[in-house]
Amino acid sequence: THATSAGRKLRKQGLIAGHVTVFVMIRFYQDEQRYFESASVSLPVASSYSPDIITAAKECVKKLYKPGAIYKKVGIILNDLVDQECMQMHLYESGKDTSKQSGAMAAFDRVTTKWGTEKLTFAATGVDHHWQVKKEKKSPNFTTSWHELPKVES
Repeated sequence: THATSAGRKLRKQGLIAGHVTVFVMIRFYQDEQRYFESASVSLPVASSYSPDIITAAKECVKKLYKPGAIYKKVGIILNDLVDQECMQMHLYESGKDTSKQSGAMAAFDRVTTKWGTEKLTFAATGVDHHWQVKKEKKSPNFTTSWHELPKVES
């Protein structure tokens, strides 16, 4: 899910990424200490194509997985960002049809913008998202959102 969101943000800004890093915060059953770990993968060709980013993120997750761990937080970082017009092809990589990938991602982005990100997803993200973002310590948005502006009654 985070990889899909990161790809969408890249495309919105007209960028491509050459490196994917996944980080996790874990806690083991036997102790209360928390551990932060990360894993990285370089993409053969910089891309904003969500399936490429998802594949790289899954490789990172395979490196990070520990049985018996409680995963408290996870995130994705994209590095080596360049403008999509400056894409450097790989010498030994078979040529991908980037125009088809761009068209597919443009259609995907139009659908998710119009009907929401939950309506169309990649199978790799799963269908049951029982986890939710914790917002109990979230600051109010009254400086950027009119409907959260405090009301004063006299």
